[in-house]
Amino acid sequence: AALAATGYIAMVGTQFIGRIAGDRLVDRFGQRTVARTGGIVVALGMGVALALPTVPGTIAGFGLAGLGVATLVPAAMSEADALPGLRHGTGLTVVSWLMRLSFLLSPPLVGLVSDATSLRTGLLVIPLAGVLVVLLAQVLPRRITRVLPPAAGPADGHRRPAPPPAA
Repeated sequence: AALAATGYIAMVGTQFIGRIAGDRLVDRFGQRTVARTGGIVVALGMGVALALPTVPGTIAGFGLAGLGVATLVPAAMSEADALPGLRHGTGLTVVSWLMRLSFLLSPPLVGLVSDATSLRTGLLVIPLAGVLVVLLAQVLPRRITRVLPPAAGPADGHRRPAPPPAA
């Protein structure tokens, strides 16, 4: 019973590490390359977990899958917020709602497929999603065209000016 959550812990832990390193990778290689690589890592990771149904295989596979998805949500949100023709925040709102919908629908979908076949077959959705990411990453920018310097703020010793008095 103590081992039951280790795959999940590996996935969340490597996702955290990937989020920390992700911005530097995106700045260096661009969102498209990082997303495609992430999709490949997700597909390979869950492929390993499904092909090697052992504790080490599951932990390694889920860990790779977590590393692969680490930059995908920030990339989707960043690009959705920059869609031409939409007011600032509109694309981000739509993507956020679509993500909520997928969070609600994916577990029952995996459960339905698993009940009809097996859990292994139900979890094939994840490597297929990784392949889909590789194909859909085409819409992301190749390279970062500009890097903004960090904003001055209280953390770097500068004080923000007080707002003007209300009239």
